[in-house]
Amino acid sequence: MAIERTEVTTVLEVDLGMRNRLTAFFRLLLVIPAAILLSLLTNGGSGFSNSASNTDGSGHWGMSGGMVPTAGIALLLLFVGTYPTWLLSFVHAIQSFSTRVAAYALLLRDEYPNINERPYAAVVYPDIAEGATLSRALPIVKWLLAIPHYLLLLVTAPAVGLVTFMAWLAILFTGRYPAGLASFVVWYVSYANRVYGYAFALVTDSYPRVA
Repeated sequence: MAIERTEVTTVLEVDLGMRNRLTAFFRLLLVIPAAILLSLLTNGGSGFSNSASNTDGSGHWGMSGGMVPTAGIALLLLFVGTYPTWLLSFVHAIQSFSTRVAAYALLLRDEYPNINERPYAAVVYPDIAEGATLSRALPIVKWLLAIPHYLLLLVTAPAVGLVTFMAWLAILFTGRYPAGLASFVVWYVSYANRVYGYAFALVTDSYPRVA
């Protein structure tokens, strides 16, 4: 019997057209205000380790768990069996904004990250019926079960940095992001979102797929 998968989905459209060489050249500096805002929205900057502030992709989506109140969500699911709508909306908004910041920092898009939803860089959560579809006990150990994924994200992060550097050079000289490089970076962001959705946002019980 097949296991029904309900996981975090990432929509990320790479701009392969003519790019803005000037903003690409200064991307490390230009992304700083958005990264600071994201940091302030995640526990006032405490435990901030979002990859959007590390344009080499060396860290991703608050692996420290500082990005969302993971412990509180886990306790709510365990003892109350609910994931409040207002809390889910906040967690989703933060992860979506984080994805837009990452898309900008990693040169996938030239549009400056907006706090509002954008169709070209979006995160889609499964319908969890305010937690009714989720296990009550599993959230307590998801962070532990996801350790192999943290390691994979860690070892592949330097490659993301290298690919982004190559794309940076290509944009400066040709004005375009090489199509052959885009799929790897999009995979990384999407994969990291699945891991984060499982281990920290706690919006799915489906173990993250690598591909």
